[in-house]
Formats: sequence, C-alpha cells, structure tokens
Amino acid sequence: MDVFFETKGRRTFCIELGYFDTVLEIKEKVEKYQGIPVKIQTLILNGKVLEDERDIEYCEIFHRSQIQLLVASENRRRHFHHRPPPSSMDVFFESQRGKTFCIELGYFDTVLEIKEKIQKYHGIPITTQTLIFNNQILEDERDIEFCEILHNSHIQLLIASENNNETKPQIKTEENDTVSPPPKKIKLSVKIPSLKTHVPLEMDPDDTVLRLKEKIHEIEPVSVNRIILHSGTGGDLPLLDGRLLRECELVDNSEINVNIKPSPSPAPVPVPVPSPMATGSGSGQGGGGAVGGGGGKKLKLMVQTKCGTKKIPVEMNAAENVGELRKELQKMQQRMQFQLPQEGYFFIYKQNVMDDERSFRWHHVCQGDTIEIFNGSVTGGS
Repeated sequence: MDVFFETKGRRTFCIELGYFDTVLEIKEKVEKYQGIPVKIQTLILNGKVLEDERDIEYCEIFHRSQIQLLVASENRRRHFHHRPPPSSMDVFFESQRGKTFCIELGYFDTVLEIKEKIQKYHGIPITTQTLIFNNQILEDERDIEFCEILHNSHIQLLIASENNNETKPQIKTEENDTVSPPPKKIKLSVKIPSLKTHVPLEMDPDDTVLRLKEKIHEIEPVSVNRIILHSGTGGDLPLLDGRLLRECELVDNSEINVNIKPSPSPAPVPVPVPSPMATGSGSGQGGGGAVGGGGGKKLKLMVQTKCGTKKIPVEMNAAENVGELRKELQKMQQRMQFQLPQEGYFFIYKQNVMDDERSFRWHHVCQGDTIEIFNGSVTGGS
C-alpha cells in the first residue's frame, strides 16, 4: 500500500509499504529511498510517536495514510561524525522550458555551492539562477540540511530571461540600420477541462499571459479572473497575468493546462408556483418537464468520516465542484451531529484524491457512491 510522509518543511513523498512491515522496517525504507538515516527519524501518526517494534496493523496505518516525519537535524552532523555520510546524492533540476538534468551534490553543500556546480556543468551563470524547492526560494547562505533537500529531490530552476546570453537574429534595412526581426508566432496546445481534446492556439511571444487567458475565454465562456494557467512543464506555480509568454519560456508546442476556479454560489432564485388556472389540462406534460430540466442530475452520495465510524447521506449536483461538498458538510454537521477534522481534510473516491476544483462528473462519481474523508492536506512533492 502507498503511504505519504510529510516533513516539517511541508515536503511530501510517498513510499510503498508491505501490510506487515514494522515501524523499523518503514524507517529503513525511508533511509533507502530518501537518504535519511534511521537513527535520526521520528514517525508520528495521529499525534502519537510510532515505536520501532510495532507493526502497521497495531499502529492503524492504512492505504494513503499520512505520517509526519521529524528529522533530528541537530543530531544529524553528530551522527555523521561517528558514521560518515554517503559521499554524495543525486538531485534533479527542472527548468521552465522542460529541460531536466541531474547533478551530484554533497550532503553539506550550500545553495551557493549548488549554483556554482550548475554553472560549472551547464554553463548557466550564477547571477541568473533562482532555485525553488517546496515553493520557497532557496537563499545562497543556507545549506542542504536546512533546506531539507534529500536524495532524488526535484528543484525548480528559474533563469532570468533578461540576462540570457542568447542573441536574437538581426536583419538590415535598406538604410543599413540593424533592427530586430518581427517575433515569430508560437503554437500552444491548450488543455481545457470541459473539452476532450487539446486546443491549438497561435500567440505572439510578446503577448502577456492575460492576453492568452482572453483567447481562452473566447473558447471557454467563463470569467478571465477564474482562469488559472500552468505550463505543462513549469511545476505547480501558476503563470502570472503580467508576464510575457517568452518570459515564461513558452515555445512551439508547449502545453498549457487550464484550471477554472469555482464561482461564488449565487443566491437562490425563488421559483413562482403556477396557479391551477395556469397549468390547466396540460400540466401533466409541461409541469413535469420544467421540474426535470432544472440544475442538472442530482447524485445521492454517502460521505464516510474517519475510520468509517459514520456515513452521511448527501445530495449534490453532478456538475458542481467537489469543493461545494465542504460547504454542504459544514451546514450539516450540527444537524447530523458529526465532527469534521479541525486541521483540514481532503476527499478520496475509489482510492484517488479528489480535486476540489473539478466536478463530480469529471471524477466519474455515480449514483449511490461513497466518498471518504481523510485528515491532512495534499501537497506537492517529489
């Protein structure tokens, strides 16, 4: 089964465990795949420290459980003093253009030393580099230990485009004045949630991200303010409205993923009740059609709370986003006398994490299905 581990820096990774593993065997797998020595690991689940001799069944660790991993950083160097650490570890770097490369780093390198190695092996000047890990910019004076960079970590590398050494081709006019040629159009492949195929869009590299959103608005009639764009190879950071497409390192055939923020719930509109005179003899046909053609198909679902102690019947519209279920449960918890997790939670459907900004129809939820509530939060990681 798959179990998630979260460090104090909010870094999350997943390891496949056996159903009869002991806590010590779990720690050994963390050391094997993440390079964290067993002696400096502390595992915590539901506020309790897990003891090495206990097994998964005793600790009530389930598929997709989230375990907190504390690393005794103050003891790490002392531990390595008695037992030398591995000589190096592999770390991956991803640029916004989709290029990925791996560099061998030392366990106590500083961020500045990492940038020096990138310059040495890939020719990217230190002054143009920005390193981002767990959505935080890494400061030059910090070291790998402080940043919680581990073996096989993935770091995002941003390169300041205004300082790039690439030169644009130039043409000459009849007056022998050198000018830059007109920018070449780029073709983007845009993935829109409501469509099954990618939509090709031709843009100018000097267009802004906002202009791209306006183009998408012509295809998907939603407010531009609700459109969020991500580069297919740009990681979790959204594209900012004011940036130029060339600054986002978008080139021909770059993939753009479109997410739509849920709209605020509109106030309910009162429905007039027809009088008997208005309905007449045809009310058996017209009245039934009016009721049935309303806001879409209703789904009767069961929501299962932690450890399966209680199931809550909920009725939702198939076209609604999963995030609307949170609002509905919030309204129901006092009336139904159940408790929602205070520290945050997420929904699981058929062993998959549900996206709050996607609809129940998008998740293929069917009539009578069960959705589970799990404590914690889903964070990006490598």
